[in-house]
Amino acid sequence: MTEQRPPPRFVVGQAVRVVLNARNTTAHCGTVRDVVWHFKQERYHYYLLENGKKVSKRYSDEDLEPE
Repeated sequence: MTEQRPPPRFVVGQAVRVVLNARNTTAHCGTVRDVVWHFKQERYHYYLLENGKKVSKRYSDEDLEPE
């Protein structure tokens, strides 16, 4: 049985900005370097590349906005 998951909101290479809030206190602007489906949470997580460096924190849909 194949699971149907929605398409990701952001794609690899897309320019994004981190939405600052209580969970995200550091501003980052960069590109999506990886999109990973989290099976237990049933949602995508995104990893960023900023100025050629990997941002170690993972972000979800509501943490990012298009640049």
